[in-house]
Amino acid sequence: MATSATTSNSIFTSFKLNSVEMWGPMASDLVPVTVACEFNFTTVSGLGGPSKFVSDTSMGSNACAHVKMVPPPGSTARFWQSDSASTDSLVLLSGPTNTIVDLSITYVVNDSSVAGAAVVLIGATTGVVYSRKPDVSSGAVLVPTSYPSL
Repeated sequence: MATSATTSNSIFTSFKLNSVEMWGPMASDLVPVTVACEFNFTTVSGLGGPSKFVSDTSMGSNACAHVKMVPPPGSTARFWQSDSASTDSLVLLSGPTNTIVDLSITYVVNDSSVAGAAVVLIGATTGVVYSRKPDVSSGAVLVPTSYPSL
């Protein structure tokens, strides 16, 4: 939530990723497309539990690529995460442009006695709730298309 034109505070203190669901777009020329989801991808063996990877490829014009996945047991993504501007990745998503991604997330709302993590904004309106892109890469392309009702 914006506290001024250039700053904001998080309205939640922690969150947990419940599931990821993806649908790949149909190509106009019916070329198959693939969507994929991977939990616990890391270069450090055994960190955060074993890796789990699921993918699907579209078939013709009647069956689009579809993946639904929950964090595996022992996964870092299965546990509560702090709102403190962490750049640790919980899940790796892969799909072509126009892939629909549905993230099911549970939040713990801040009780307002302690300010949440500060986030820099530009040209914000005080009191308005803003949402960041769920990916932190510089070329972020996952843009939310809907916002929860408060």
